[in-house]
Amino acid sequence: MKIKFTCLRCGYTFEKNEQDVIDQHQSFRYCHCGGKLSISNLEEIVSQDISIQIKNNTSKYLSENGIEGAIELIERITESEIKKLYQDELRKRGIIK
Repeated sequence: MKIKFTCLRCGYTFEKNEQDVIDQHQSFRYCHCGGKLSISNLEEIVSQDISIQIKNNTSKYLSENGIEGAIELIERITESEIKKLYQDELRKRGIIK
């Protein structure tokens, strides 16, 4: 995934791959002009990461607990938005209606 950085002072914009940011072992906090950098697509990054985690967890729940156990685990989730995301994933897989 591309991470988009924007300088809050001069408006300079650049993109880095997630792996590039990890491999470079440097922080991307300040621009060459000294202004602070902001991540302009943070919402997209977070929602994609949540989606990946839900898919991975759903697969794990299904393989370890079977369909009935996975549904039961998801029903125990108290946060309504997170529960809805898990239920949507089960609908995509054709497990629930």
